[in-house]
Amino acid sequence: RRWIDVKTIYQAFRIAKGEKPQAGLKKACNRSGVLFRGPAHDALNDSLATAELYHKLIQSLRNI
Repeated sequence: RRWIDVKTIYQAFRIAKGEKPQAGLKKACNRSGVLFRGPAHDALNDSLATAELYHKLIQSLRNI
């Protein structure tokens, strides 16, 4: 099995841009323009938001 630690990648990206790393999925989504739907800490909502955040992060890295 393999997994990707999106939080670590996101924080490293923010540090590389000279920004303060953020903790918390909802805050990361808000800063990245990703709409967080439903209550936090719900497995489905968190996984969908994480997938959208990761997609947006990959798009940003491609534009560097």
